[in-house]
This record gives sequence, C-alpha cells and structure tokens, in this order.
Amino acid sequence: MCPGGASSPRKIGLALGGGAARGLAHIGVLEVLEEHGLRPHVVAGTSAGAVIGAAYAAGMHPRQMRDRARRVRWADLSEPVLPRRSLLGTKRLQAFLDDVLQGKTFDQLQLPFACGTADILTGEEVWLHRPDLRVSQAVRASCAIPGIFPPVRLGGRLLVDGGLFGTVPVRGARILGADLVVAVQVAGMPFRGREPQTVVATVMAALSIMQRARELDELTGADLVIAPRTEEFSLVDLSAVDGLAEAGREATLAMLPALRELWATAAGGQTA
Repeated sequence: MCPGGASSPRKIGLALGGGAARGLAHIGVLEVLEEHGLRPHVVAGTSAGAVIGAAYAAGMHPRQMRDRARRVRWADLSEPVLPRRSLLGTKRLQAFLDDVLQGKTFDQLQLPFACGTADILTGEEVWLHRPDLRVSQAVRASCAIPGIFPPVRLGGRLLVDGGLFGTVPVRGARILGADLVVAVQVAGMPFRGREPQTVVATVMAALSIMQRARELDELTGADLVIAPRTEEFSLVDLSAVDGLAEAGREATLAMLPALRELWATAAGGQTA
C-alpha cells in the first residue's frame, strides 16, 4: 500500500479489436481518450485494431489518423494477384504501413504494443511484440485475413489474422502487463440483412460470424468494454471514416464516467 492507504499504481491496457473498415471507429475512441487525458499504459491490437493501435503507439495523434484515413482506399492497400494462397496481395499494404510507422521496431514505439496473430501451421495464438521486430511486418501479419490476404512468414511461423482466436485482444494487453483492460469492440454483426456484393465481403462476413463466440468469451476478461454502434456501416467501405469515428466518439463519451473511475483506480486514488 502507498501512504494514506491508496493502492500502488496499476497499468491500464487498451485492447483494440478487429472489424475491417469498422476499425476506423477506434480513431474516435482515441480522440476522446486524448481530449480527456486518459492515456493507456499499453496497447494491443488485432487486424484493423492493430493498424490503429500501432500508429497510436508510434506517436501518431488520432486527428492525424482521421486526416490520413480520409485519403485511403483499398487500391492503396492491396493489389490483385493470381489466386494461390489469397485473392489479394499486400505489397501496397506493406508500403502503406512502412510509411505510417516510419520503419520503427517495437522497441522504438512510445507505448508498449502487441498485435495478435495465428500460426496456421500449428494452430497457436501468437502475440508479436519482440523488441527488434519491425512493427509494420507484425501488423501486416495481424491483418492477413485467410483467403483474402496471404499469410506472413515470420520467425519460422506462417501467420494470419489473430481474429481466429478472438477479435478483441484482451489477452494481448494482459501479456504486456496490463492490470486493467479497456476493450473496444467494433465488429458487430456483419451485414444486418444486407447482402454482401463481392467475394471479399462474403468471406469477411462469414469470418465475422465465426469469430463472434470467441469475441464474446474474450470480452469477459475485460474490465470495461466500449462498443461503438457500427452495424450500419459496411465491413469494406473505407470512405465512411467520419461516420465511424463519430460512432467511436459517441460510445466513448457515454462511458466517460466509468473510464475516469478506472483511471483513478489505476492511479491508486479515489474517484470524485
């Protein structure tokens, strides 16, 4: 115990979930946290959450993320390939991530960060946060949706999207030492009655349905859950940046009293 009977400080982790284009809602979540001085000690991300989480851990402000995201389209992130292991290639995605993350390795980030992946050779969950590993490589692996993007070979493993083990990386935040975890769930139901119009959208919708049971199970390990209302947005529409960011803001503002209480608890103080 600290003087006065207060508990010793504890680490707060932010777990940013996957959800394809709906992951843009994380930007609004981060905007509100920054505006109210609620900065996490560690960040974990899976798939789209890994992209946003890595950029944040590298020092990119949420407002910069929103501005950058407004200019991004799928053609900037993928290219057609001869179908073999995937429908799309990721050379452009790798170039985009290298630019955003400036070639940083994990030990060069401003906040401890980990991203979730799955080894399709062994069926193991793999959390990437090795100090000398280039962050962009790890994030690309976390975004490698099976069948859509090719797996990434790293350290003798063949890695794909960590959403196979749960789209919200609560365990990743705990691995980084978080005592308290704020989970952000953005995936929601895939289409709410609207039919997917492309092969990519169909595969993503099917994976989203399969992941829901694991996601709900993992969320039970979080101390607080923020769930932006994203169902009205497509999983593949990258142009809805502002609408998704605003959904993230609204959900976070609604949880602001609970968030402040959690940060006060972590600091070993009492809430007002």
